[in-house]
Amino acid sequence: MITNYIIVGDGALLNYMKEIAKDIEDMRQNVKFYFLGAINKDLELVSLINYSNICIGNGRSLIEAMACGKPVIILGENNQFELVDQTNIEIIKEYNFSGRHFSIVEYNESGQKNKLECLMKQSELKCLSEFSLNHFEKFLSANIGAEKLLRVYYNAIKKNNHKKNNMISYLMWLFSRSVKSA
Repeated sequence: MITNYIIVGDGALLNYMKEIAKDIEDMRQNVKFYFLGAINKDLELVSLINYSNICIGNGRSLIEAMACGKPVIILGENNQFELVDQTNIEIIKEYNFSGRHFSIVEYNESGQKNKLECLMKQSELKCLSEFSLNHFEKFLSANIGAEKLLRVYYNAIKKNNHKKNNMISYLMWLFSRSVKSA
């Protein structure tokens, strides 16, 4: 069985990623990387994510991949890469999946390459897929974000009750109805 890796985007790290992919493909006969460049259609991107075994990138694309239950690898600005798992998810979220967390954590490239080798095992892939989907559902879903945003607005209105605006109250009511119906 061949494990497929689909890499979407055309950022500054593209050539470096191609070098790593070639090294991995040379080591493993059952691994194939596909570099597709930038994709601007959401439905096409979701189809590609669902077809892949793992997603590599940063930002919103990793959150989308986690929502599809895919293991993810985050990229940093200085050619760093890291498998996202329970040991690093909190710091990665704190930096909005940007890869900027690498500026404050010790980076161990050989350790990450070992993690990638382990990822070639189907059992590890399944475990990380479950982690991604479960973490997304518990902490990153739109409903969770909407509820947090609603609390922020509610607290702001409550704090400034003497300046209460009827339009804001109406929008809060409308927003809370749409969140509950979703």
